[in-house]
Amino acid sequence: MNSIVSHLHRPSPAIPARNNENDAIAYFFHPSYPTPHDLLFTLPCVDPTNARSATESRRGLYHDVALLACQVIADNNFSGRLFFDRKGMRAVLDEVSIQGLLHPGEYFFIVNSDPTYRYPVVPSFRDWRFPHGQIPDTWPSPKASPSTDTVRRCALTNHGFGLTNAHIVPREEAEWFMRNGMARYGMDTRDVNDSRNMMRLRADIHRCFDARVFSIIPKPEFASDDPQTSPNRNIAYVLHVFGSNMEEFSDMYHNMCVQYLDNTSRQYLFARFAWTILIFVKPFVLAGTTRSVIRNNSQVAGMQWIAEDLSGSQLSSLYGGGGSRSASPKKRSRQGEDDVGSLADSDEWYEEIFEFEEGRGRKRFRREASPTVLDGGDRARTPALSNVSTLTSANKTPPPHSPSSHVESSRKLQTCESTALTDC
Repeated sequence: MNSIVSHLHRPSPAIPARNNENDAIAYFFHPSYPTPHDLLFTLPCVDPTNARSATESRRGLYHDVALLACQVIADNNFSGRLFFDRKGMRAVLDEVSIQGLLHPGEYFFIVNSDPTYRYPVVPSFRDWRFPHGQIPDTWPSPKASPSTDTVRRCALTNHGFGLTNAHIVPREEAEWFMRNGMARYGMDTRDVNDSRNMMRLRADIHRCFDARVFSIIPKPEFASDDPQTSPNRNIAYVLHVFGSNMEEFSDMYHNMCVQYLDNTSRQYLFARFAWTILIFVKPFVLAGTTRSVIRNNSQVAGMQWIAEDLSGSQLSSLYGGGGSRSASPKKRSRQGEDDVGSLADSDEWYEEIFEFEEGRGRKRFRREASPTVLDGGDRARTPALSNVSTLTSANKTPPPHSPSSHVESSRKLQTCESTALTDC
């Protein structure tokens, strides 16, 4: 009788190749402020410039995402435009389609066609007002999913294990949710726990989602730089990586379509995008100089926003990490085992950690409480996963428009994994 030999060893996965495109950065400036205090924020260029390769080493940044980020930061000023120069002589839209890719470099966001206008910026998410009835048409309602197994699968990986319930508008923003009238977009509880504000994600992806590594963005199937090209109507919600130094995660998940969104509100997805983006304005707000900002006045009944000029010391007091309006999330409180919601679940969210190991530049993370995971039968258990916190950067004043110095002075959000939302 012949013996049968079965191979019981599977090789360990190889270390994924990395692009190391850390210098591929887009810098966005407020032209009415003098150098070097004019840098609003930066975004990594993570979109492949070669349509034949999703892992092409040369990278760009989707124009509509960059423009919308600027518009949200400028108090939903959807008429503002990007320019290649401080004086507003070369409009980006004249040379790059809204569905095209921006190259790494410098861009100036100008409002009212006036580069001298010191438009106010939103210093934190809790000061941001939701633009009811003004969401751009480029943010459509999510398409219906072809699968009926939406409750048992991760919206990004399609895995059926290690699942958690993720809030789209984070649960710690429940007060913002109600004050901004977001209940109108729900369908059952009409609060931050409404089913239209929930999605299933694998636990590690959920951690990255709440650490602002990524957000869920509508994009066309193909990008074209030619302004004369007709808009691509094949739009899907995908994962877009906003965290810096996330090459490995980006190579795995960036631009991946997100499923099971048909029960999800596009308004909640738009609010999540704003929540992800607005943390990037913190270095600008806390630069130690006077800024024009627009704030929510919580001292009056109802909702009232006030545009005002605040000194560096006033901004530091309000948004430097010590108050409820902190532009920087603080460490969240430990969760109970029955918690299957947001991983940023307290009024003081994550504590920002930005420690580098000498000589290697690798971030180190503090171990936190793990989220509750649902198994296939919706039974709760707590996995041993380390948490990832949002990071701050060193407060250094950069020389005039030096990309290398801007990388050091601008804050870098450290994050985990992310997910993409669209019907593929």
